[in-house]
Amino acid sequence: MDALRFLPVTALLLAACGQAPTPDAASSALDQASLNALAVRPSNKQIAAHAGDGAARPYGWDENEWENSIQALTKAKAQGVRWIEVDLQLNRHPSAVSANSYGILYMHHNRYCKVIDSSGRVTGPTIDIATADPAQVDRCAERLENVLNSVGYTGHWMFEMKDDTGYTVDLPKALNALLKKRGQRTTEVITSLNENMLITVRDAAAYDQVKLNLTRVYGATTKPTNADIDRSRGLGFRYVSANVNDWDQSVVDYAKERQLYTMGWHWELTSPRDGNTRGVNLGVDVMITDDADLTQGRQYQGCQPGCGRHDHR
Repeated sequence: MDALRFLPVTALLLAACGQAPTPDAASSALDQASLNALAVRPSNKQIAAHAGDGAARPYGWDENEWENSIQALTKAKAQGVRWIEVDLQLNRHPSAVSANSYGILYMHHNRYCKVIDSSGRVTGPTIDIATADPAQVDRCAERLENVLNSVGYTGHWMFEMKDDTGYTVDLPKALNALLKKRGQRTTEVITSLNENMLITVRDAAAYDQVKLNLTRVYGATTKPTNADIDRSRGLGFRYVSANVNDWDQSVVDYAKERQLYTMGWHWELTSPRDGNTRGVNLGVDVMITDDADLTQGRQYQGCQPGCGRHDHR
């Protein structure tokens, strides 16, 4: 990864910890002066494409089937965004566990996926990602490792660990193991609404003296407080994420005083246009959006003017 081109917010934070670089951290460890110079600040905002470019699905496609797809990721890459967010589920079918001690990570928002054809029509049964034979899951969801090998994206990934399969220990360990194998543990962001999953992946990496870039996500209508910021700081998290309607300006400012980065998102509660505008006004460091190429969204570094070709409303 070109560290200077992509402003390694997720990689730079290790330098502040005073730890000796581990093999997958060596290329991203910088001195404190470099950290201060390059870290995200309100005047240097960035955007992240939610579930790839999940909102830009073809007519007739179900949202959950277009999100986290190769098509959505390819579109986000073409738009030039520097952060891409994807959702992760874990398959622990016996054949998956025998090939990998924790199972196979798939990209999908929900535990269940549908088999669809190229026009978006459902052509097969609903499949349980958690327990089905991987050969069946492959019909309706993408394996994370295959995606990382094939998409050729050189920005930052944001991995959202989902807990609806119940694999709240195995999924974080599987993600840590995969990123360790790829040498990417300090260059990506790991997020979750489930605090225990973040603690599990934190501790798995800490065994190798690697400090991850972890994000505590708060669900819709949950307003982060100063106490939440202090708790996240105390647990070693680096980011706090909430719906832009739930952020109070004073809490955003307090997070920055406590040297935490803030993220905003908008889906379900407000339109992409209004959400992006509010994110700009709040000064959140990263805006996770379903419409990365709106004019307002371009105020976040990552999608330069002209990189987008549509305008969802």
